[in-house]
Amino acid sequence: MTLTWRTAAPFALAVFLALSSGAAARSSTSAAQIYFYANVGNPIGQNNPPLVRPSRLIIFLDGSWVIENLRWSGWGASVTHATGVGTVRRNGTSRSVAAQLTVSRPTLLFGRQVYSCFRLTIPSTPAANLNDCIRRAGSLYIYGPAGTTAAPATASPKTDVRFHTPSRNISCELFDDKTSHAEVACLMLSPQAVVRLSPSGRVTICQHQPQNRCTGNFGEGGPFRQLAYGSSTKAGRFRCSSETQGVTCVVIATGRGFLINRDGVTRV
Repeated sequence: MTLTWRTAAPFALAVFLALSSGAAARSSTSAAQIYFYANVGNPIGQNNPPLVRPSRLIIFLDGSWVIENLRWSGWGASVTHATGVGTVRRNGTSRSVAAQLTVSRPTLLFGRQVYSCFRLTIPSTPAANLNDCIRRAGSLYIYGPAGTTAAPATASPKTDVRFHTPSRNISCELFDDKTSHAEVACLMLSPQAVVRLSPSGRVTICQHQPQNRCTGNFGEGGPFRQLAYGSSTKAGRFRCSSETQGVTCVVIATGRGFLINRDGVTRV
């Protein structure tokens, strides 16, 4: 089993998002320079400078999924498009696919006009498509699913369930095909930690390591969905619950598992 991490390192300082008003903002965007935060895996403002016509879109913080060689048309309009090559790096190998990118909704942010939404289309792998906009998550501003609310993760009869917390600081995959590969694996970006849970209740923890030592990697499969605080999801023998104080994952039959939150990872 592999993990798919699409979350970003947290931004410690609260920011203020000033949204421009309707038609007046839209009418002025063509005359002003427009920027885009092309590291969509990071919160706005951290290791994520606004760029004009970026040549590269970074999906995952570790660089395991990027869209490269972007060629733009119509930059400065309210909607603009690009083509590029999506590159997935996994287990020492890489795979490239054609990609299409659309940015839209110019918005006043930190004194600049920025494209606040993007749509990524991978024609050969529709499950990898993304449609995100800048939105607030606690004290952060991040890219999240477009629309008024994110699609919640729910209990599923499938053997593979992926979710992230509303803060996007923690992402988890539950996988149970009734073989020795079954496990739960969660990644926390701040403080950095990775934890795995086997069907026997064994918990393996990586934390308090030098930077970038505890990481996940991009893998095949469906997208991560938001699991709202106060909700749970299951896959086979595993259950994970999302609360404001962290994520708890256990083997349902025994209750053995772990709690992961900003204090670190502890066994339960």
